[in-house]
Amino acid sequence: MKNLYFVFDLGGTLLKDNQPKIYQPDPKEFIEFGLEIPKNISDIKTIIDQLFVENFKESEKQVISNKIIDDAILKMNLNITRENLIELFWKLLGESNCEYIPLLPGAVELLEKMKNCGMEINALSNTALPLGLLEKILKLYGIWGYFNKIILSGEQGWRKPSSKIFECLEKEIMYTSEDKIIFIGDSYDKDIVPSIERGYETIYICDNQAPKINYTKKPKYTAKNLVEVQNIIFKNYN
Repeated sequence: MKNLYFVFDLGGTLLKDNQPKIYQPDPKEFIEFGLEIPKNISDIKTIIDQLFVENFKESEKQVISNKIIDDAILKMNLNITRENLIELFWKLLGESNCEYIPLLPGAVELLEKMKNCGMEINALSNTALPLGLLEKILKLYGIWGYFNKIILSGEQGWRKPSSKIFECLEKEIMYTSEDKIIFIGDSYDKDIVPSIERGYETIYICDNQAPKINYTKKPKYTAKNLVEVQNIIFKNYN
């Protein structure tokens, strides 16, 4: 074996799926970004709604998040750059008070221990969040620096369980047939099954409501939480 790659799903695995709380914007901030009040406040919330439609799609194809943002800026004739719009999104999420997709118990301890042991950590997630916004959230939680690569469906245009998003992952980490990938996720159908089909080893985080596992596509390990995931990783891959 040449290289060992750990790949985490994000939402539901390391981060808690949560509804965003949108804070009332400071009028001065809108003016600083060259926007009008109240018209542009409604425009910005419309863009957020469009992103969330993509976020919860069931299809394997996804509109790229930056395209949604750029098209909306053009259509609404907004006097703002994409980068500044992401900054504004961050303000609407509360910045340091952001409560969107908080960390699940044990996430920091697991990632820190893995990183200290020199393990390569990556992420593959179905999301419409722009990478620039996700970066701000993960930096707030103190875990951004733990990841070598983060591959998002909103950047690639494909959603798990599509084989194309897994191909994007393999290309990004420069995976070869001599390498081994251990995929950790909480969705049997979107994380575990396609990972098994590509020859990865898998750790399935499941609870009492977990779907019935197909015996021909059984995960290598199962865990109830991230504490159990940590035990599995350091017992079998350290």
